[in-house]
Amino acid sequence: MDLIRPFHSDDIPSVAKLFQKIFRHTNAPAPASLTSYFADIYLNNPWRHDAINSLVVEQDGIISGFLGAIPFPMRINDIPIRAVIGGNYMIDPDHPNPLAGVKILKKLMSGPQDVTYSDTATATARKIWEGLNSKSFQLYSMQWLKILRPAQFAVSMVTRKTVLSPLATLAKPISFVTDRTLTAIPKSPFRLKKSNLYSEELSVDQLLDAIRRNSSRCELKPEYTERSLAWLINKAEEKKEYGPLRKIALFAPQKKMIGWYLYYPNANNLGHVLQIGAEKQTIDAVLSHLFIDAQHHGSLALAGRIEPRFIQEFSTQNCIYMHRNSSLVVHTKNDLITNALYRGDAFFTRLEGEWWTRLQGDTFTE
Repeated sequence: MDLIRPFHSDDIPSVAKLFQKIFRHTNAPAPASLTSYFADIYLNNPWRHDAINSLVVEQDGIISGFLGAIPFPMRINDIPIRAVIGGNYMIDPDHPNPLAGVKILKKLMSGPQDVTYSDTATATARKIWEGLNSKSFQLYSMQWLKILRPAQFAVSMVTRKTVLSPLATLAKPISFVTDRTLTAIPKSPFRLKKSNLYSEELSVDQLLDAIRRNSSRCELKPEYTERSLAWLINKAEEKKEYGPLRKIALFAPQKKMIGWYLYYPNANNLGHVLQIGAEKQTIDAVLSHLFIDAQHHGSLALAGRIEPRFIQEFSTQNCIYMHRNSSLVVHTKNDLITNALYRGDAFFTRLEGEWWTRLQGDTFTE
C-alpha cells in the first residue's frame, strides 16, 4: 500500500538517489552537492509554507516517488494569490503501482493554493496533468530561437554527439569564414541591428523595481520581495551548465533605464535566456543589444520562452518559433488566472517557473 506524505529532510538521500536514476540515468551515489541542493530548493526557499509541502511516495519504508513543491506568491488583478510550482515529478519505473504518479499529483493539487503549475512538463507529464482537469498553455510553452552564427551553429547541431563529430574540426575554419560573410551582408537575416543603449551590471534593487513597473499592466504577475528575488537570482547564478549568468541593465542616452536581460551565453553553443524586460516601444532596442552581447560572448544562437506581447518584435528580429518537449500546465479553479494566460496577459518568464534550478540539466559533483 502506497503512502503519500510530506517530504522531510530525512528523505533527501533517497529522493536524490531516485533523481540520479530517473533524470541522470545512473545508479551512482548522489553527490553531496545534489542532496544539499534538494534541501535548499524545497525546504529552505524564502516562500516555504507549513501547509504546502513537497510530497513523496513511500512503500514499505522505501521512497519510490517524489513531487517537488515551491510556494510562489503572485497577483491576479492586483489580488494576492498563492501559487505552487510543481517540479521534478518522478516515479520509480520499477514501482508496481501504475497510479502512483496520478495520486501524488492529485494530492499536491488538493492543497490550499489558488493555482498549481509546471513550466517544464514533458509530453507524458502533460497528459497526466490534463487528465486531472489541468490546462496546457501552448502560447507560454513555445520558444524563440535567434541564430547568431549560422554556419557554426549548423556544424554544432549536425556533429554534436553523432558519428559526424570528427568532422566538426575540419568544418570549423570554413564555418568561421561563412559566418563573417553572412553577418556582413547588409540585408542578411543574420546581420545584427546596432544598438545605441549602454549597459551596466543589473542589481537586485534595479531588477525588483523594473519587474514591478514592467508587470504592472499584466493581469497575472509575480510578487517578489528584495529578499526572495535576491535568493532566486543567487540560485540562478549557481547553475553552471550554460556558463555564467549575465545580468544586464540597459539605459537610453538620457540615462533612463529602459530594459534588462538575464541570460547564459553558453559560449560556442546555444545560449539560454532567463528573462527579458522592456516596454513595447523599447523591446526592439533591448533585443538588439542582447543579440550583440550574446554574439560577443560566444553564443552561436540564443533561445528563450516566447513573450506573447512581443511576438511581432521577435519576428522582426528574424527569430524562429518552435516547441520542444516542455509545456506550461496549470491547475486552478480561478477563471481569472486561466483567462489571463489564454490572452497572453501574464508576466511569466523562465524566472517564474523552475527552469532556473540546477535540477534542470545541471551537473552535480562532490
